[in-house]
Amino acid sequence: MDLLNETRANGRAMNGLAVLAEKLALRVGGSREFKELSGALFPRLLKRWAEDVPWRRMVARPISRAMGKSAADKVTLSLAPPLADALSDTEIVRLLADNIPFLANTAADGVSQFLAALSELPAEEKERLVGKVLSGLDYASVGEMLTTLARMVNDVHEKNPTFLSDRLIPALTAVIEKTDFGELDDFYFKSVKDIAALASALTDVLMRYPAKMVCLLGLLPGIANLLVAVANQSLGKANTLAADLIAELSLSLVNDVDGKAVGQLANEIFELIRKVHTGSALLGPPGRPELTTLLTKKLAETGSALDPGLLWKARRAITELKEARLAARTTLLRENPELFRERLREQPGMANAKIRAFRKSAELADELPDDFLGEAVEEGFRQIDAKSIADTVNVICRVANRVRDEKPRFLTDLVYQFTNAADHLEISKTVRWLMEDLETAAKPIGRAVTAPVIVGFTRMCAPDDDEFGEDMENALTALQHLVSGAKEA
Repeated sequence: MDLLNETRANGRAMNGLAVLAEKLALRVGGSREFKELSGALFPRLLKRWAEDVPWRRMVARPISRAMGKSAADKVTLSLAPPLADALSDTEIVRLLADNIPFLANTAADGVSQFLAALSELPAEEKERLVGKVLSGLDYASVGEMLTTLARMVNDVHEKNPTFLSDRLIPALTAVIEKTDFGELDDFYFKSVKDIAALASALTDVLMRYPAKMVCLLGLLPGIANLLVAVANQSLGKANTLAADLIAELSLSLVNDVDGKAVGQLANEIFELIRKVHTGSALLGPPGRPELTTLLTKKLAETGSALDPGLLWKARRAITELKEARLAARTTLLRENPELFRERLREQPGMANAKIRAFRKSAELADELPDDFLGEAVEEGFRQIDAKSIADTVNVICRVANRVRDEKPRFLTDLVYQFTNAADHLEISKTVRWLMEDLETAAKPIGRAVTAPVIVGFTRMCAPDDDEFGEDMENALTALQHLVSGAKEA
């Protein structure tokens, strides 16, 4: 039964192809271009066929004369439809569309059968045939063709630098004018669900064949390894060049960059950002830019769909991955002490570049005139929102006080855990030699800054009639008892 149905289907397909071929032959044969071509080509073919054979020349002469007259008849040619009309005929379009699947399937089946037959050959035969195909292709002609084409365009550009744009701009303009971007927009939005369903179905199929999915995903490391190998070989070859040659090449590439164009591009980007910010402020109510409202809305929509447990489990997993990375790096350094030694030796020196850059910025500020520098710094500091900083500190302190009132021992327990785990002797030893070294090395600058610090501190601690007067008096009394006790001892 299946064979009978397949035979009937093939018969219908062949009938459809026959009808399509008939219609195309009639329309193409009656087209203006075909008549012009046949009027010029067929007489030459007939003449070559006849040659010096008398009976052939007798047959060819009237046919060639008739075709020449037909081709010379401009009125008849002007009345003939153009060849493009053959593919705009509704019936031919319908027949062609109906037969495209059969033609495509037939071509695909033919290629598949050819490759299947090729795969059945012995390995040596396959190597010979495939090698013959690959080696038999004339790659040199392709290179020469590209070179000739590039040379032609270069020659044209010598006389007309805008040759390509002059020819392509009208074509691109016509494409843009005739393209309905609204339809493309509708096509995209109306295809989203369809594409999502297709992706879902494809995923379901792959999930039913885990081995195939594993093989598919297994290509990713191979591709990564291939890219690494290619990069390794390329950089390895490049590193065989002399240092001055590599430097000259790199500097030449950097020198060819149009710095002015880069700056102009940056200006356009900055202007775009400024306009978005300004337009957002104009579209929204006072104090609430439209961009802020939109971002708040979208973040709220996103947050409402998030699973808090999953979010923080993922954050914890990422943190643990970072910990694993650090552990792996520690293991690497432990197994390769030379790497760790070079790190300890070179890393502090790497900060010198940052220090020098900061020094240059400070020197630049020092070179500016006093009035210019003072005005710039004043305007900059005036932009600092001190009230917001104070409000932030107030909120943090208020939250800390509320937590302390609700859980009075949380900080005490935390500090107890730290102090019980800390090695008091080691910390004491470290602080002792650190202070001794600082006292010896930093004494000149220490004496320069300590006096005004102590004076300012004592002035702040002096008795005053405010809400902290009693507390400050108790503190000074405790300090006095401490000093007097130390003297008595």
